[in-house]
Formats: sequence, structure tokens, C-alpha cells
Amino acid sequence: MMRNDQRSRQHREPDGHAAHDEHDPTVSRPVLAGAALMVAVAIGFAALAQLTGIGKQQPPVAAVVDERALVFTDGDNGIITVREPADGTLVAHLPRDRNGFVRTIVRGLAFHRKRKGLGAEYPFTLRRYADGRLSLTDEATGRSMQLIAFGRPNEAVFARLLELRRERS
Repeated sequence: MMRNDQRSRQHREPDGHAAHDEHDPTVSRPVLAGAALMVAVAIGFAALAQLTGIGKQQPPVAAVVDERALVFTDGDNGIITVREPADGTLVAHLPRDRNGFVRTIVRGLAFHRKRKGLGAEYPFTLRRYADGRLSLTDEATGRSMQLIAFGRPNEAVFARLLELRRERS
């Protein structure tokens, strides 16, 4: 005696071809070819954009109105110490509980230093531009972070490091 699922597999269409089961997991060749073509076109456009620079986002060119070289040290207790590189003058102690963003940005830049075999002896440069943007640049690796990309509250933490110098002057 045949079960229903066996009968459905044996069913033939009027033209003599076997009927497909509703749950047939195979994908037709035209569908696979279409998917492969879409992937190839996407890779082609990505390569074209990379080679030509089309679609690349660049921050607008603006004059630097303020800059400060800073050395960040991650302490054992989680406090980030910020110092002037020239004479080691203390700029700020940033507590662990409220400065995770600073830690993340500095560690991200430091990661690229380690990959190039560089240490913490080089300072980072914090810059304010005429249009109000702030960036933190690692001159040793050439990497730069546009801090507005992380939101105004996070950018304000770094802006405070520029303001501290003015308050002491």
C-alpha cells in the first residue's frame, strides 16, 4: 500500500514530466545565475568606487583653529590620565565610569599603532576646525577620527580637553 507522499512523488504532469513536490528544495539554474550576476555586479560597483573614489565621504576642508597634542595613559584603576607630551603636565584624570567613549577611541587608535610596531611615546593631536568639528589624529599612523560621527555628547568630552588649557592660561 502506498502512502500519500509516495503517490505525489510519482504523479506525472499531462506532458509526461514528473510533477514537482511543493517542498522541493532545489533552486533552478536561472535563479542561481541571476543571484550570481547580482553578486558580481555588486562586487564590480564596489571595486569601481574604491578605485575611482566615487561616493567616498570626505569631511569638508576647514581651517584648524585650535589644536593640542595629548598623551593618554590607561591606569590600573581604570582612570585615564591625559598629559601634555612636552613636559608631562597633567591635563585631566578621566574616571572609568563616565569616559568609556574616550577609552574606546584611544584604544582603537592605539590598536593600529601596535599593528605597526609603534608604542605610546607619540602623542595624539586633538584639533578643532573653523566649522566646529573635532578630530583626534594619530600622527604616527596617519589615522584620524572625526569625533562628531559619534554624537555631540561624546564629542563634548574631547572638546573639554581643549577648554581645560584655556582655563589654566
